[in-house]
Amino acid sequence: KPPPAAAALLVYSVGTDAGKVALYEATAARHGVATTAMLGLGGAWRGPDITKGPSGGFKFELLRAALAAAADDALVVFTDSYDVYWNAPLPDAAALAAILARRGCSLLFAAETRCWPTGCDGSDYPRPAADDRSPYRYLNSGCFLGRAATIKKLVAGVAADDDDQRRCHAFYAAEVNSGSRDVQIDATCELFQCLGGVETLPRGELELRGGRFGDCIANARYGTVPVAVHGNGGRSVKRSWEALA
Repeated sequence: KPPPAAAALLVYSVGTDAGKVALYEATAARHGVATTAMLGLGGAWRGPDITKGPSGGFKFELLRAALAAAADDALVVFTDSYDVYWNAPLPDAAALAAILARRGCSLLFAAETRCWPTGCDGSDYPRPAADDRSPYRYLNSGCFLGRAATIKKLVAGVAADDDDQRRCHAFYAAEVNSGSRDVQIDATCELFQCLGGVETLPRGELELRGGRFGDCIANARYGTVPVAVHGNGGRSVKRSWEALA
C-alpha cells in the first residue's frame, strides 16, 4: 500500500506595492522559498492606512479568497512582506507538519515580547508551555503556520476595516479560555523572529551566524535559526530590519 500523499504546502504573503516587497522577494529567492502568491500585488489597498494604527483586515480578506479552494489539511505559511525577510530555507511540508504535531496544535503564530495593540492587556495569555520563562509570550499576526481548516476559521468574516492583530488575539483567547491547545504561539522562535521589543532584552539575544545558510540571524536564547524575521515596530526597528535583510 503506498504511503499517504503529503499535504500541500501553500506559502502566502500580502503586498500591493511591488517596490516594497523587493527585500522579501530577494531573500525568498536566496533561500529557495517558493511563494504560492503575493496576494494583492498591483492592486489597491483597502481599509485604514496600516502605517497610522491598527488595521490590516484586508490581508485576511485576500487570504480567505486564496484559501477558498484549498484542501483542509493543506499546510499554510503566511507572512507580511513589507517588513518580513527570509532568514533561512523554509522546511518542507513534512517537517512543518512534524512541528505542528510535536506541539499538538493546528495553528502556530509568531511571538513577540509586547502585547499590542493598545487595549490588549495580555490577561488572556498564559505563559507559553514551551518555556515558562520565555519573554516571547504575546501573539504576533504577521507570521503564522497552520492547517488550512483552522486558518479558514480565523479569517472567516473579517472585513477590510477590521484589525488583523485584534482578530488573532480574540481567536487565540477563545481557544485558551476553552482549555484547548490547538492554537499556540512560537515562544522559542523556532520558525519566526519578531524584532519589536527585542531591544529591551539582554544584549546578545540575537546573533549573526554563518554556516550553511550563509549569514543569518539566530536566537541565542534558544539556539534556533528562525526562517522569517519580522521587523515589527517603529522606525529604529525598521532600520535594523532593513540592514539585516
